[in-house]
Amino acid sequence: MDKDDIKRMITAFVVCMVIMLGWQYFAGDKNKLAPPSPDSQATPAQDGEPLSGVSETPEPVKSAAPAEIKAATGTNWRVMPVETTDLELLIGSRIKETGGYKAEIQLDNATASVRQVMLSEYKWKVTDKETGYPLLNPAQTGRGREVLSFMFGTMKLKGRSEVFDLSKGVWQVTDSSDDETVTVTYTASIVDENANSMLDVIKEYSYQRDNYEMGFDIRFVNHSDEPIEVSELEFIGPVGPLREDPRTDLRAVTAAYLSGSGTLKTERTMLSKVSPGEAIDPVEKPADAVEMNWFAVSNKFFAAVMRPQPVESAQHVDYLAGKMLRIVPLYLPDDGLARIEAKIDSFSEVTKVITPEPLTAGDSINYNFKVYLGAIDKRIFDEPYYANLGYEHLIQASSCFCALDWITVVILGLMNSIYALIHNYGVAVIVLVLLMRLVLHPITKKSQISMSKMGKIQPMIKELNDKYGNNKAELNRRTMELYKEYGLSQSMLLGCLPMFLQMPIWISLYTAVNSNVALRHQGLFPASWHWLNDLSAPDRLIPFSAFGVTSPIDIPMIGPIDAINLLPMLLCVAMYLQMKLSPQAAMGGSNPQAAQQQAMMKYMMPVMMLLFLYTAPSGLNLYIMASTFAGVYEQKRIRKHIEQQDAAAVVGTVATTAKVGNKLGEKKKKPRPPIRYQ
Repeated sequence: MDKDDIKRMITAFVVCMVIMLGWQYFAGDKNKLAPPSPDSQATPAQDGEPLSGVSETPEPVKSAAPAEIKAATGTNWRVMPVETTDLELLIGSRIKETGGYKAEIQLDNATASVRQVMLSEYKWKVTDKETGYPLLNPAQTGRGREVLSFMFGTMKLKGRSEVFDLSKGVWQVTDSSDDETVTVTYTASIVDENANSMLDVIKEYSYQRDNYEMGFDIRFVNHSDEPIEVSELEFIGPVGPLREDPRTDLRAVTAAYLSGSGTLKTERTMLSKVSPGEAIDPVEKPADAVEMNWFAVSNKFFAAVMRPQPVESAQHVDYLAGKMLRIVPLYLPDDGLARIEAKIDSFSEVTKVITPEPLTAGDSINYNFKVYLGAIDKRIFDEPYYANLGYEHLIQASSCFCALDWITVVILGLMNSIYALIHNYGVAVIVLVLLMRLVLHPITKKSQISMSKMGKIQPMIKELNDKYGNNKAELNRRTMELYKEYGLSQSMLLGCLPMFLQMPIWISLYTAVNSNVALRHQGLFPASWHWLNDLSAPDRLIPFSAFGVTSPIDIPMIGPIDAINLLPMLLCVAMYLQMKLSPQAAMGGSNPQAAQQQAMMKYMMPVMMLLFLYTAPSGLNLYIMASTFAGVYEQKRIRKHIEQQDAAAVVGTVATTAKVGNKLGEKKKKPRPPIRYQ
């Protein structure tokens, strides 16, 4: 659950509890970044300019270089241009049944980059007929330059003054495939003034069937007679995840660092915290970080994770300059709508690749990355291959209280078990309501009986107030004696206990449905009904787009909304009925002040629940609404039971009194006169 939603829910609960207790007593982002430093200000890259805008040099790498890098002797090196004919190349498939691939990857031959990744197991919209979720997409800088995933920027070599632009128009493509793996290789050549090859920079993509990971290799091949050392090569990571939730933007850049003790530490920067404009915001690096274990871009449900592999001769990844990772603010391509410059549509991350040691003449070196492309799914991350990688840190739905995690596990287990039987998560939520109501029924019944007794002694409490109103100590003593006589010494706690017990369930259920990809596009009704077809999102009965409104409307105390949601309104009605039928509602008749407070609560609490839960996931609202309506029915049954018991008690008392009265009032018969015998 994200922090804003947690605050809304807990605030609503605390306010309601304070008001209720007051009536009963008749009292009437670690992730936030500092402003960018002056040396981090930069402009987006133009052709030949750094994409990252970072001017500082990488941290020096101490190594015993096998050869000395000499200054350039004056010869000019350049990148060999390549004319690209086929602009695109597809590997994989967006339809899992036909190809067995987890994704379709669209490569851009001009830039040797990934233009788009379409996941084959998910849909973009719940109403889509075919699968194909756009995980990575093209983006652009504020000046309109296109940026793609795994794109190179400029490269510099130690001892040389040239700046080599590897972003576009320099890549020669070759591809090969077998039954299981597709491999695409791109080669850019650095040549001297006589067109002799000096250095090859190679990018290689490989993708297998039934695999969430794409292989990505960077290779340097030295064709010159001298050692060559790459001092920096700008490298763009995954680009363009789309926003999944209109309420809160959960897109983020996450970096996982390995500390000296072997502990994995993650740092996350939310897109909403990145300043617009041209600033480059860094992802904070822990002071004790030894190496960058992986870095990722993600939204609410999906992620692209880059995991660098150490080379064979090294224990740690030492080819990322200074373990540095910086965020590039980007924009989605203009689709005809006016772009708001104050709002960032997308972002990516930039790091720098180096050669820790000079590459000797005729030698080569290969850097390998494993790129995870898929859902943020704990079921996947718990598999043996991923278990020790720490990808579960990408899940942003963890409960705010660690003590509630076990409740979330239990709720998810129950929901999945019910779903296995009925194959409908919406019905599973309703069945879960019935199970929870059944478990809490003894406590609810005891609470209702206690509050009913409380209502019956209100005239006695009024008499005590009239008699001892000027003596507070005596009034409190007499009141507590009265409570004890009628067994109501714990009535205050019992009145609130059912809601206190429900609150952890609500929070855990929010955690279970809000960012659980298993519930994405799973609803109570089919997608064709266009309502309540995604339990992880608001129910959206009437989208604002039907009225021509294309952007969410930000409303105070609610947040951004993009539709008329029906479930929160039904929840408001259910809460009003519950407050109206509560035994507490009958307790204010003997006290004008209590009656006024009760009337205020009857309207205030439903309105607060409407405000705080209006944009909550429909799965949570469905649970609370169904639970509240079930509570109304339960209250009526318990009230009827109490009335029957009271009536039986009265009848029993009257019957006993009548029987005793008849016996006491029966007249004695006069004795018969003696019989005389003559």
